[in-house]
Amino acid sequence: MRESVSRGFYISVSPPYGYSKIKVADGNKTRAKLKIKPDEANIVKKMFDALISGKGITEIVKELNNTGIPSPKNKRWGKTSIYAILSNEVYTGTIVWGRNSKRNLEPIRATNSCEPIIDKQIFDTVKQILKQRAPQVTHPRITSSHFLLSGLTRCAYCGRPMTGCNAKSGHFSYYVCQSLRRHGAQTCKAKYIPAPKLEKQILERIGKNILTEDNLKELLELSNQEMDKAFESVKCEQNILDDKITDIEYRLSNIYKAIENGNFDLPDLSPRLKELNKQKALLSTKQTELKTTISEYKVSNMSPEQIAFYIKDLKELLDEAELGERKAFIRSFVKEIRIRDNEVTLEYFAPIAEMHTDKRVLPIVQNGGR
Repeated sequence: MRESVSRGFYISVSPPYGYSKIKVADGNKTRAKLKIKPDEANIVKKMFDALISGKGITEIVKELNNTGIPSPKNKRWGKTSIYAILSNEVYTGTIVWGRNSKRNLEPIRATNSCEPIIDKQIFDTVKQILKQRAPQVTHPRITSSHFLLSGLTRCAYCGRPMTGCNAKSGHFSYYVCQSLRRHGAQTCKAKYIPAPKLEKQILERIGKNILTEDNLKELLELSNQEMDKAFESVKCEQNILDDKITDIEYRLSNIYKAIENGNFDLPDLSPRLKELNKQKALLSTKQTELKTTISEYKVSNMSPEQIAFYIKDLKELLDEAELGERKAFIRSFVKEIRIRDNEVTLEYFAPIAEMHTDKRVLPIVQNGGR
């Protein structure tokens, strides 16, 4: 079974969603290969695109069920089935088999075993998104906390996390350094920070200092510069592939001519022909992937107007969304918030480069005591 998979055959009973099984000859036997089902493949592509555009798995489930698209078992879609598709490497053309080997053997990964539905770069991007959203990444106490900045705030004096706490039967709430809270004032010079004031001003500063038109243009320029570099690299790689394929085709032509002229017998050159055709097939597959990347370049290279519209939506999310959505949004790009008295440093990530601002942005009024 491992040998069959390594040769690109599909041995599981049911094909993955987006594919069907077809019989192919293998010597005296017939084995199964995967063939794309166009209608289902388009649904798979939409799932990956939806997740990259910012939608969650729950939202994807609702959209599929509302449109009446049947699941692989002709039932309603669920989060588990969507996650299984988004995390299945088969959609890049790679069949993986034997993850639960009873003999503790490494799983078989057979690349280029079927026609890919998803580009490898898109799959890796989705894999990273799923990893970032995975429950184990964020502690359950942070996820369920009613404090907006849970898990992000840190004391600039001692480096310990600052956690939310309530006082006076919940009438007052603060962010407080863990050292101060557990071991007393002698361990850290930090003070209690009123939670409503901190959260309000953090949101205002994100809107004014990060989600701005000037910042947008700078990020767009950085993004386009990086994409231009990547594009040139891809074009260079494509030229190299073209030369290699041309060279192989030239060699194949010479071999065919030699056979036609009777200089060599086909059995003598058959292994060499097979090897050259295998090399050509692999290079052609890579060439197709590069052509797809090049054709999508202009789509990915967004205009300032498109990003401005996107930022407008993000500002509305900051102002109007539920607590859970606002927390998820902030955590998606804010790395850390460090607090020292009335000075706050917010460190965050842009799509291309890490951006960093270090300004006195929060004139916080200190309340409470140590």
